[in-house]
Amino acid sequence: MTTTVHRPQQHFSTWCHYHLRFFDIILLWADDAEDLAALSPLANERIVLRQGAQIPHVSRLTQTLLRQDANTNAALEDCQRRQMDWLLHIDDDEVFRPLDPQLWDQNPEVSQLHFVNHEACPLWTADNPFSAIRHFKKSGRLPFLLYEGGKSAVRCKIDARADGPHRFSLAEGAGLVSRGAEILHYGCYSYETWLRKYLNLGDFSDWYLDDFRTPITKRFHLESRNIIQDCLATGDFGPSESYFRQVVWDDEELLQGRLRGDLRCISDIDVANRSAVDTELT
Repeated sequence: MTTTVHRPQQHFSTWCHYHLRFFDIILLWADDAEDLAALSPLANERIVLRQGAQIPHVSRLTQTLLRQDANTNAALEDCQRRQMDWLLHIDDDEVFRPLDPQLWDQNPEVSQLHFVNHEACPLWTADNPFSAIRHFKKSGRLPFLLYEGGKSAVRCKIDARADGPHRFSLAEGAGLVSRGAEILHYGCYSYETWLRKYLNLGDFSDWYLDDFRTPITKRFHLESRNIIQDCLATGDFGPSESYFRQVVWDDEELLQGRLRGDLRCISDIDVANRSAVDTELT
């Protein structure tokens, strides 16, 4: 498994140790020298730390996407040297949750596995998302604030390249949407994480990779950019608080979402204890 890390949060070591249950090696790409220093205590034989690609760009969002692709392609080459079977690329605000112990035993013609993602229902505060966040919008049930494209794993022995953060381009073989695992996306799970994300992304354009052929269609993404840029200009972050409160779920809304079947309640993602238990209303 591989990920690019920018300003790791306190719970990131927990994230790493959880995923070591399911992967032989986690290849971390530090986004800059500060990240490299912060991540160095985690490095060992199974958590491999490298300096990530240094691709400059005026847009922080475009820079992030370009660096992720470059790092994922370098990880794929590393996996081929190690003779690994599969490589999964996810972000550090996502959790891989396997559902089938035979997940990786696929027909040889299958070269890519695609996993759907579910999106965390934001709370106003959540110091540790793995213990605080219990409710997720089910894929296909409600509109997501952020992406709905899932994430993918690819066979390491084939000719493949990263094609953005959600999939790989294949020279051979076929892709398969797999029910053997899912991605839990924590995204903007609290006001603090949302604010930090859009302060970091800055004033990005309306198009992915600044290409007019690939417009950003998520209104929340663009509105968040605009709100934070306005707050920076005025020095008043009251409007940002008011905006984010609109997407925070209260207890009654969470209950009703579960009753409608729109939400999944995972009572104990307990990444710290490497377990996860689904609960349903009775």
